[in-house]
Formats: sequence, C-alpha cells, structure tokens
Amino acid sequence: MTAMELLERCRSADGEIKRIERQILDLREAMENVSPRVNDAGASRGTFVHDRLAEFVARIDALDAKVRTRALQHSDEILACSLLANSLPEGEHMVIYQFYVMRKSPEGIANEQHFSERHVSRLKARAVSRLTAMTQEEVHAFLPPWYE
Repeated sequence: MTAMELLERCRSADGEIKRIERQILDLREAMENVSPRVNDAGASRGTFVHDRLAEFVARIDALDAKVRTRALQHSDEILACSLLANSLPEGEHMVIYQFYVMRKSPEGIANEQHFSERHVSRLKARAVSRLTAMTQEEVHAFLPPWYE
C-alpha cells in the first residue's frame, strides 16, 4: 500500500463505516416487515418466516463484524497517518494531518490557520509529492503486522 492509498483510506473510513451501519439499519427495518405473523389460533404461519429471519440475523451479524474490523483498521490508519505526517516539514504536516485524519476541507484549514487556500493547496501538493516518493515498505513500517 502506498502512502497516498493509506491516507485516502483513513479519510474515507468514517463514510465507509456509516454506509455499513446504514445497511444494518435497513436490514433491521426490513426484518420487522418479515416478522412472524400469528393466526387467530395463536400459531405462526410456518417455518419459512423463521428461516427468513435467520437469514436477516446472519447478514446483520456479518455487517456488524465488518464494522468492527473497519473501525480497528481505521484506528491503525490514524496512527500510521499521524506518523507519516510527522515525517514532513511542519506546514505540510499540519495540512496533511488536518485534511486526511481530521477530514477538514482545504478551505477550513486555510480559515483556521489564517492562510490562503492557495497556500494550503501548495503545502498539500508538496506533501503529496514527498509521500508519493515513499516506498511501500516504508509505509508498511508504520502499520501493525496484522493490517491488510
């Protein structure tokens, strides 16, 4: 994995996790519509509905596991991105950290730091060229061994 791939994964992690959590909510809502119906005698209408519910539960469990895995990866990405940013000069470090880890816009960074957006863009471009020059082995040194 390149430094830029790692930074992009870090920046997009919250969106990915929210998307999976939305899928879980959708499945839970859909599951309510498939819940067993009871007839006048108090009995359910067969095992088909129970099989459907089990399928929903299995999919929700799989998505829950996916959320937990992605959250663990994200915490390692934050640490690795912080370490990557620390290897840059101060201005570039600040821009890369705030853009990729804190997910701020270039406009927001410029306003907060009292810089022009053009200056923030130049700092980011310089940092990106430095990080692009890093080898994959250098990037993997910042990540834990289990990270995929």
